[in-house]
Order: sequence, then structure tokens, then C-alpha cells
Amino acid sequence: MQSAILAIGALQAFEGLLQQEKGWTNTFQELDRTLRASGRAELADRFFDYRDAINVLKHGEGRSYDKLVARRDVLPFKVKAKHQAFFEEGDVSEGIRLVEADHVFVRQCSDTIQEIVEALALRRSVPDAGT
Repeated sequence: MQSAILAIGALQAFEGLLQQEKGWTNTFQELDRTLRASGRAELADRFFDYRDAINVLKHGEGRSYDKLVARRDVLPFKVKAKHQAFFEEGDVSEGIRLVEADHVFVRQCSDTIQEIVEALALRRSVPDAGT
């Protein structure tokens, strides 16, 4: 649960940073457009995978979950298939999460955000959620 909270908080802090630094109102649409226009489509795709995963952590099943399930074999993190009870059979400690938000997930999410901060040459950085 702590890892999920860290990832959610990092994404929200990043969104606030973009709004303050760039003045964007449709923050993630503008981010997508900007990254793709600068030849960073892979970075945009990776970021939106993490954004979708965080939406699933916050809200459960929905559009973001459906997008992740369709791509689950190529994602750098685990997503439960529809009707899959556990990531690891018998590990009841994992709870009801549909995305495995462990320390590796948080670090990769944080690294992706930091890479975007550097690509956009933002003056501030987002606090490191991986610590």
C-alpha cells in the first residue's frame, strides 16, 4: 500500500509541477504532444503506461485497466488479468490491487518522471519517490 501511495503522490506532484512551470491546463495532453513533437514517443508511451497504472491503483477497473490488460505482456510491471486472484498464488498479503506497485514499480515510475523533467528542462525536480 505504501508503494502505491508514493507512486500516486509522485504523479500528482509532477502534474502540479507541469501546471506551474508550463502553464498547461490539459497537462497530460500537452505533455504527450510535446514529447512526441520532440521525438520522445517512447518516453511518452512509457509515462502513460505508468499514468494508467496509477489510475488503476486509485480507481480499480475501467478504461486504464483495460488498456493495461491488453498490453500486459509488454509492460515493465505486472497487471492482473481479468479474474486473476493473485500475482503469486497464495500470497494473501498483496491485497486486491490490480497492478503490482512494489518498490521496483515506484523507482521506475520516478525515473520516468525525472527523465521527462530533464527532457523538458524544467527548473525544479519532483521529489524522489523511490526513497
